[in-house]
Amino acid sequence: MSVARKGKVYLVDAGPGDARFLTLSAMECLQKADCLVYDDIIDKSIVDLATDGTELIAVGNGAATNMARRDAVLSILQEKADMGLTVVRLRWGGSFLLAGLGKEIADLAGRSLAYEVVPGVGILSIIKAYTGFSFVSPASIAFWAGGDDLSREFGMPESACFCIEDDEVSAFIGRLVERGFHGDEHAVVIERLS
Repeated sequence: MSVARKGKVYLVDAGPGDARFLTLSAMECLQKADCLVYDDIIDKSIVDLATDGTELIAVGNGAATNMARRDAVLSILQEKADMGLTVVRLRWGGSFLLAGLGKEIADLAGRSLAYEVVPGVGILSIIKAYTGFSFVSPASIAFWAGGDDLSREFGMPESACFCIEDDEVSAFIGRLVERGFHGDEHAVVIERLS
């Protein structure tokens, strides 16, 4: 009688998008992956680090919180893990700060899938290194993704970080103005961080 081997899912932070900022743990995961499930905004140079023969599955925008998309990704992870494969879920680094990671962890735990979280280089470290910009204090930073609902009440923190797609900038600024942000606040806009 043979016992089916159960696979494992590695939730890997791809960092800010430059392969030079991947952690050793992330590299090890890419090298041992049977299947790589990745956000399509991840740079091809990172995806190409997977070994020959690794099944590659692009699953859309990394910042998306759409329930149908989450369910589709979870189904892929479940199917591949049930086949006994080592599955790497390579996520855009900013998504590790935002709600998407917590939801994905809860989804995996809810299906009793074995998983491990592999953190990456933090986006705040990269911002400081590339720009010299320093947030006032880590305790006073607020993060929003472009898809987040800004209709909820919030106060203006000392520092705010908005992770949004290039094509959403104008609409997002309009939403901020509607919520009480004015043109006299200091702002730093960073495009293509690495």
